[in-house]
Amino acid sequence: MDMKNVILADDDQILHEGLSMLLEKNGFNVVASASSFGDLKELIRSKDVNHIVCDCKMPGEGPANLLQYCKRFYPNVSVIFLTGLSCGFLFKHLVDCGVSGLVSKKDSIHSLIECLSAIEQGNTFFSPSAAQCLEKSVIQLTTKEFQVFELIVNGHSNNAIAEILSNSPSTIGRHRENLSRKLQANSIVDLMRIAQQSGMFDS
Repeated sequence: MDMKNVILADDDQILHEGLSMLLEKNGFNVVASASSFGDLKELIRSKDVNHIVCDCKMPGEGPANLLQYCKRFYPNVSVIFLTGLSCGFLFKHLVDCGVSGLVSKKDSIHSLIECLSAIEQGNTFFSPSAAQCLEKSVIQLTTKEFQVFELIVNGHSNNAIAEILSNSPSTIGRHRENLSRKLQANSIVDLMRIAQQSGMFDS
């Protein structure tokens, strides 16, 4: 069987080395590594890759925006998020955006190999803890509203968000108004609190 190429993105160096060994032991070729979403996007453009295994918590635009980028420009590349977060709110939007797999770091690390094997067979995969978080998700935003929310809580201004998402600042303003209304948030502080309470910033 041909070895499949993987880009591994995680800013925890010890975990990164362990994952690389696990992947290569199970027939996957780690062709590059990244520690931020910006670096990861650069690597995707320059490498021949089949799978991306990515942490949700890295510097940059956030996982939902990374996934949307991959689905738009590299639809044949599978994206798997391996995360310590317990955020059904986030996970639901990753599923809505077409994520290939969600693996919680609370589950056996061998779940990652199960996930890759399932994807190779044309299936999606959610590890047990990730699936439990998905079942508990109750907050409902559109995909675009969630992208804007994610960028706001990562410190981006309306103008920066408009550039990242290729929309006008007025369009971003409308999305921001809608998500604030749905979340009953009157300020950035409120949005940050909601992100914290939903588990987006868990350690």
